[in-house]
Amino acid sequence: MNAQPLAPFLARCLALSLVCGLATAKGPLLAQEAELAPADTETPWGERWQERGLEFGGGASIEGLRSTTEDRWLGNLDVGLWLDADLGPLLGLDAWHLFVNPTFVGGDEEGGSTRTRLYQAWLSWSGESNREAQVGLLDLTWHFHSLPSAAPFVRLPTGTGAEFSPGSLGLLDLFPLSAPTVRGEVRTSTPNGESYVQAAFTQLTAGHELHGRALFEEATAWQRSLVIVEFGQRHSGTAEAGWRHRHFGIGTWRLPTHPHTWGTYAFADVALSREAALDGQGLSAFLSGSVARADGFEIEERVVVGFSYEGLLPRRDEDVTAFALLVERRGAELNEEKLEEPIRQAWEFTHRYRLTEHLALQGTLQWQYGLNDEDHPTETREGRVGLRLIFEY
Repeated sequence: MNAQPLAPFLARCLALSLVCGLATAKGPLLAQEAELAPADTETPWGERWQERGLEFGGGASIEGLRSTTEDRWLGNLDVGLWLDADLGPLLGLDAWHLFVNPTFVGGDEEGGSTRTRLYQAWLSWSGESNREAQVGLLDLTWHFHSLPSAAPFVRLPTGTGAEFSPGSLGLLDLFPLSAPTVRGEVRTSTPNGESYVQAAFTQLTAGHELHGRALFEEATAWQRSLVIVEFGQRHSGTAEAGWRHRHFGIGTWRLPTHPHTWGTYAFADVALSREAALDGQGLSAFLSGSVARADGFEIEERVVVGFSYEGLLPRRDEDVTAFALLVERRGAELNEEKLEEPIRQAWEFTHRYRLTEHLALQGTLQWQYGLNDEDHPTETREGRVGLRLIFEY
């Protein structure tokens, strides 16, 4: 890991994020201003773009972390831009959308380097109210094992930082997070919301890892395929009841050509209370349990439980406070003498303080304990304190 002074690094990160933010907010407008219809001073320019089928935005986060195992601060940067194009107004293809999401990540979580990549890019169809399909470069965790209340826990789109944080909550813990995928979903209305079934076929790359372990050294494309299916029920609630959402699901994933690599999971995410009608403030909680196995290793289990509260502090209605606890037993390598139970525990407490409509400041406390099953079992204990500046547009 390359050491670098925190202040100069964060200064460069702040300059880059501001440039990206300004480009996101103003660039497309200035570039295309001459092509717009006569000026409409009554309609915000963002809405005029939406009328033409284009929505775009982005965000950036700059964070500094101090670990009990490091004698210096660690700095990280995450910048993302996205474009959602409705192909109906643009090309006459009703019910079709194009989504593109490039990212830039740099800092200590990337080994002191920077990385730019196309995080997600897909074509979607939703011609009927109860059916949808997508094809392209997808992150499965955007759709499967969805836990809205866990949103405050940050997962870098290309880095490894979230492997420490319970915010990963990863049903698969794949890295890189996105891969070529075909996904479909069918929904059925019920008195309590909607039931759904969704499935995806993903083509992993030769460099993909699962739980930090290399999956493929020499394998054909078919041997790198992954299939995942999920059943569940979700209800977003109503405005009158304060959007008291409920989401339950159970799923399983397999690598068809690797019969000993598989996983099964179940989860629940529920709004427990709301402060008032027509108000999204209040307490929500989530719970997730999973078992998985990688070829050559024993079965491993994971349980994650947590909560988030929007508007906990007086007169801070848009602030979010959250806590998550993760406990897992890592699968030991087969045919190895098992000296101790390889376990890992981690928790994170975070509070996001809303500064403006587009800016927030988030403080984080993290702690983890691990016991590795090696020739000589070793305990690892690490604590972190962090501060993250977030820009969203």
